[in-house]
Order: sequence, then structure tokens, then C-alpha cells
Amino acid sequence: MKDLVVVVPDSNTEQTLYGLLERHKALQIRRIEYRILVHPERDPGVLQRGASLLAEIDALNAFRYALLIFDREGCGRECSPLPSWSNRYNNSSTRADGKDALQWL
Repeated sequence: MKDLVVVVPDSNTEQTLYGLLERHKALQIRRIEYRILVHPERDPGVLQRGASLLAEIDALNAFRYALLIFDREGCGRECSPLPSWSNRYNNSSTRADGKDALQWL
């Protein structure tokens, strides 16, 4: 059983994760066995059909953890209110320039 499967919207996000996950020594963590899937429908596809993609590959039996990553802008729900749990992050994590450091995780 592998550790992690990640569904991402594009190759830029895929390459970022490859770069991060392959630096396990620099991060002083153990090597993570993972698989990254790029959803062909980009952000909206990850949001709306990412879970079904994981079901198709039997992720519950093949991986310990699953993660869906997508941009809020571009996913098709930009005008929807943020989930209520996101407020605790937005209210407590601002950058030096005053912008939110974390949004809709």
C-alpha cells in the first residue's frame, strides 16, 4: 500500500508536488510513496469528479491518504461563499502585506 495519491488540475501543480515530495531528505521526513494524477478537466474536474477518479483506481485500498488540490479561482465556484471552517484560517493567518496566507484549504 502506497502512502499518498494526489489529484491535481495541471502539470504545473504536478511538477511542484514532485519537487516537494522528492525532497524528503531536505525536509527531514521519511520517503513518501505516492502517485500524482492530473485531472483532464483541470480545476472543475478535480472539484466535481476527483472523488470518482479516486474510486476508479480503487484508492481506498491502494493508498493510505488521498488529497485533491485545485484553485478556488477556476473551479467554477468562485462566487460561492467559503466554507464556514475556512474562516478560522483566514482570520488568523495574514501575511506581512495584509493578504490572507491561507484560503479555502
